[in-house]
Order: sequence, then C-alpha cells, then structure tokens
Amino acid sequence: MKKPFDQTPSEEETFTRLIGLGEKSLQKSYFPQLQKKIRELEKSEYRYRLLAENVTDVIWLLDLNGCFQYLSPSILKMSGFSPEELVGRSLEELLTPDSAKRFMDAVSQIFKTSEPLKNRAQKALELQQTGKDGSLTWIEVVLSVFFHKPEKENRILGIARDITARKAAEQERINMQEQLIQAQKMESIGVLAGGVAHDFNNLLTIINGYADLALVDMEETHPLFKKISAVRHAGKRAEILTRELLGFSRKQIYLPAILNINETLSSLNKMLGRLIGEDIRIEMKLEDPIDFISADQSQIEQIFTNLIVNARDALKSISIEGRKKRITIETGQTAFDPETIKRVNLDSPGPYVFFSVSDNGIGMNRELLNRIFEPFFTTKAKHEGTGLGLSMIYGIVKQNKGGIQVYSEEDRGTMFKIYWPICHTAVKTASSRPEPVIENLSGNESVLVVEDDPDVCRFAANSLLSLGYEVHKVFDGEQALAFLHGNKGPVDLIITDLIMPNLGGKALAKKALAHLPEMRIIYVSGYTDNHIVHDGLLEQGVNFLQKPYSQQDLARMVRKVLNRDQSL
Repeated sequence: MKKPFDQTPSEEETFTRLIGLGEKSLQKSYFPQLQKKIRELEKSEYRYRLLAENVTDVIWLLDLNGCFQYLSPSILKMSGFSPEELVGRSLEELLTPDSAKRFMDAVSQIFKTSEPLKNRAQKALELQQTGKDGSLTWIEVVLSVFFHKPEKENRILGIARDITARKAAEQERINMQEQLIQAQKMESIGVLAGGVAHDFNNLLTIINGYADLALVDMEETHPLFKKISAVRHAGKRAEILTRELLGFSRKQIYLPAILNINETLSSLNKMLGRLIGEDIRIEMKLEDPIDFISADQSQIEQIFTNLIVNARDALKSISIEGRKKRITIETGQTAFDPETIKRVNLDSPGPYVFFSVSDNGIGMNRELLNRIFEPFFTTKAKHEGTGLGLSMIYGIVKQNKGGIQVYSEEDRGTMFKIYWPICHTAVKTASSRPEPVIENLSGNESVLVVEDDPDVCRFAANSLLSLGYEVHKVFDGEQALAFLHGNKGPVDLIITDLIMPNLGGKALAKKALAHLPEMRIIYVSGYTDNHIVHDGLLEQGVNFLQKPYSQQDLARMVRKVLNRDQSL
C-alpha cells in the first residue's frame, strides 16, 4: 500500500501544480485585501501620530502604576522635559504633591464606580505641575480610563492643557471683586464715621469750651481745678479721635504744597531714633531724582509716623533667635495703565510716586489683612492704640487720589506701600509765613450766631458776649434770614453752622449776600460734607472754623475776619 506522499513523479508534478494554483488563487483573493488593510492601518497610524505630535495640548498614556508609557512632544514646551526623559517615570514626579494625590484619588474613584463593560470612563481635573526649572503651571486634564481584559492591560489616557493664564485671570477677577467689596465697605463705614464725628464734635465744643472758660476763672489752688483739668485733657484726646475719624471719612481739610517726598521723609530722621529705639536698624532706599507731589506735609508726616510706629510694634514681638530687627523705608516712582490701576484701587492711570515702610516682624494672616483699615480694629493691647491710625491713613490717601497696598506674611514681615499722584502743574503752596498774632480778641461789632444745636449756640454767643461783642443768636437758616430782613441795626458778621435742617449754612450765605453784599461770613462745622470743601480743599476766600473750637479759637477767627476787612 502506498503512503500519501509515495507518488510517482507524474503525480508529484500534478500536486505541485495544484499547490501553485492554490497559492495564486490565495494571492489573488486574500493578499490584496490584507495589503489594503495594512495600508489603511499605516495611514490611520500616520494621522494619529501627526495629530499627537503637533497638537499644542499634551497627550500621555499611563499604566496602572501611574508610570508614563507615552507622551506627545508638546510636553517639552509645557514642562521643559522631553518625552524620553519622562517615559517610565511616575506622574507623581511631575505633579505637585497635592495635585498628584487628587489625581490618584480620581483614578481610584473611577475604578470603584465605573463598569468595565462600558470600556471607558472620563473625568476632568485642574492640577498643578512642576516644570524642569521648578516653575508651577496650572493644567486642565481630561482623564480617560480604558478597561481591558485582562485587567493588567487597563490604561489611563490624559489630555493636558496649559490654563495658567486662565487661572491668573480668574484670580484677578476674584481679587477685583474682593477689592470692590472692601471699597464699598470702607465707604459705608466712612459715611458712618463722618456722621459720628459731626455729632461728637458738637458735644466736644460744649465740653471743652466750658472747661476752658471754667479754668480761666479758677485759681490753680481751687479744689475743682485738677478735676476740670482732667476733663479738658480727656477732651483733647477726644479731639484727636474725631480728627482721625474725619481723616478716615475723607472729610479732613488739608493745605496742599509742592513736596519732594525724599526731603520730607529725610527731615524726620531725627525723630526716628526717639520713636523706634536702638535695637531696630533703619534702612533708607530713596530714589533720586524723584518727581514732586502735591500734598499737605502734616498729612504725609502723619502717615509716615503711623506706619513707623506700627512697624516698631510688629518688631517688638520677634522671638526668632538671630533675626535682626529692621525697618526699610523706600521711595520711587512708577506708572499705571487703565488695567493695572485696578490692582491698587487707583482712580486714574498715570505716573505716581510711591513710598513704603516695611519690617521683618511678625506679619499678618489673611483674616487680619482684610480688617486692618476698619476703624477701631486693633491687635494691640488695651491703651496701646485706638485702632484709628491705619483708618486715617486710608482716608488721607484716598482723599488725595492715591492708593495703598499691603503685603504681609506671617513670621516674615509686612510692607505698606503708598502711591501718590505726581504733580504736573503748579499748585498754590500753603503759605509758610506765620499769620500776625492777634493780641486783642475783644470787640464791639454786631455778630449773628446761627447754630441748630442750642447748647453750642449758647456757648458761642456767651463766649463772644464776654469779649464785648453785640451778639444775636438763632437756631436755623430761615430764622437768620427773617432776623436780617427785620433787624433795624447793622450786622457785621454771620457765624453759621454748615449743616442744618431746612436751610443750611451755604444756602443761607448765598441769600444773605444777595441782600447784603458786604456781609462777612464764618462757616463752622464738625463735618464739611463737600459744602465748602472739595476733595479736602477749601473754596477760595472761605472762612472756616472746625469744631470743636474753644473761646480762643472762635474769638481769634472773628477778630481775624473783621480786622482783615477793616484793613482793606
């Protein structure tokens, strides 16, 4: 019996021919389809590779251990690492610790909650990665988990996009909203503070005024002299408080002059030693030359002194061994455009001079930073501060169209930076020539006192009566007009409160001057409210007496106005 392959040569030839025919048939039928499929796969792979290698977003593939298996070339631009440097390394090395934890938690959650039959699950995350140079970049990652069988073939695909600019814009918007809320809050508190100062100044006019009158008529040996002196001393302290409240509410009157900020700060050098003590070193970094500013020198000195005292107090609490206590004073100038003015809450773009006071003291946390400009808020011990110093600084700076920034870090220190508009035009400088001393405060002229607070009205009238003046008193503007129209004798001077119901002092003056053009007028108020003061500046030719005032203050102002007109 022949075996299957024990054929005769003719049979072998026949079998070979049959095999050849089958091969040709196979090539004609299957190979073209296989080659077409290969070409399609190659074309598809080329398209995906072209996409992955040229897209600006980063595409990466991780195994279940969180190690990179593939990264698109755009990772180089985003992180500074080439794909070859990262393949085989863990994703945790690229992300910040917090972001790496959130990423792995998200992956674990996907595996716990997703059904493998769905083949794929997605999640979006915002993470921070560390670049090769140590810089931080915000990225948005669309995370996909692909499920396979066996499970060890599961893969994690990520598509990452740089969103650093977007996050910065979002943070800027949040900061702007916080600044707006803070500005609105400060504005509301300022209105309240101004109203409180107005009422309080009326009370102080009576308390301090009558205390002064009592002390004038009393011997120092009198049993009540020390007690009334204590009342007057407390009254002086209260006057300071109301001035600071008015400063915060931007209702303080100031006398601008053209100043060089370097000269102003340098002139206070002698005072610094007495103010801060020998254990604190002062560093001065003054940019020279520097442009001029228009400011009231006493206000600049107030701001500077308060900031130095705050810095000194912050340095008292330093307990870090080896740290040298230091206060740095710096000046310079910069410019803001319409966009950057928002960062420092300025009213208008342009060039500004800045001066700053910084310390390396205890610093502040965010909660304290949000409250430091509130009136009466203080971290100092009782009797060590009123909580009005920074409020006053805020008010003065804003009244002068400036801005203020605070930078602070706990256990590192604090810096207050004040921006002040550069002075481009000539400003009338407050006269440095002292006014002539008025020795004789008495008189016999006729004076009309208009004041809606009866006690203040009586105090003013009695103060002038005791000096020989003929005094008439009324309690509102309409009564004053009626008196002027009906009075047969002359009135030489009207002393009127600015803020009164029905008819205020400014309106009264307008009507009185229409009837009596030569009438002399003194305005009195504890709160100006833009009646005769605009942005802290008195209208030209206006005579103004700030409450609280004493008999001496009132008599000196009356005599000054009457004497000036007599000399014309």
